[in-house]
Amino acid sequence: MRSLILLFTFLFISCALDDGKLSGNLYEYDAERTGMVRIPAKDQFVLLGTNDSTAPLNDRPSMKVKFTYSFSISKNEVTRKEYIELMGGKSSSVQDSG
Repeated sequence: MRSLILLFTFLFISCALDDGKLSGNLYEYDAERTGMVRIPAKDQFVLLGTNDSTAPLNDRPSMKVKFTYSFSISKNEVTRKEYIELMGGKSSSVQDSG
C-alpha cells in the first residue's frame, strides 16, 4: 500500500507545470469498467524511491521512470482482507511490512 501511495504521489507531482498548476486531468472515469477510473499515465514520468541514506535499501536509489501505458484502478480502496476473500482465500506472497 505504501508503494502505491508513493506512486500516485509522484504521478500527481509529475503532472504539474513549472508554475505549480496541474496539467490535464489526473484521471477519467473508465466507461468500459464499472467502478474504475482510468489513469492516463502513458508517456508520463515519475520519481520512485529516495536517496535518503536512512531509508530501507529496497527504497533506494531514487530513479526517474517513464510509464509506457495507461491503466485503470478501482475508485474505491480495497483492503487485503477483501482481496483475499475475492480470490477465494488465496493470498499473494507479499508480506506486510508493518
